[in-house]
Amino acid sequence: MSVTREITVICDICHSFCDSAGWTNAQARKLAHDEGWRRRKIDGKWLDICDACQDQQNEVECRDALAQAVSA
Repeated sequence: MSVTREITVICDICHSFCDSAGWTNAQARKLAHDEGWRRRKIDGKWLDICDACQDQQNEVECRDALAQAVSA
């Protein structure tokens, strides 16, 4: 049986979020993926990255934010 609850997927770089009330964790992850979000394992930590930050990953601010997210 799947448990439904409010799930919020938050970008580890810019802290924007993707809500899905009353969904299972798997459904929320699929919604985020369908909207362009990606989950990446960096230095042993899973990070959620929104589509906007993926487009800007080569920019200095995003690299700095990603480094801070990994170290947190």
